[in-house]
Amino acid sequence: IIHRDLKPDNILVAKDVKNGRYFKVADFGLATLHSIASENHTTGVGTLKYMAPEFPGIEYLLGI
Repeated sequence: IIHRDLKPDNILVAKDVKNGRYFKVADFGLATLHSIASENHTTGVGTLKYMAPEFPGIEYLLGI
């Protein structure tokens, strides 16, 4: 499964007396099932703020 919108808002922290703290991934609304036979996956989905700058349409400047 490829989540396609992983960001801090979609990481839940839970606490259990027996097992301590653990994490859960939430919001699989944009998720797709990965198939080795098909390497075609849509791009440009997710939250813009958390996308890598090399995605098309995102301006990335190397200047300081």
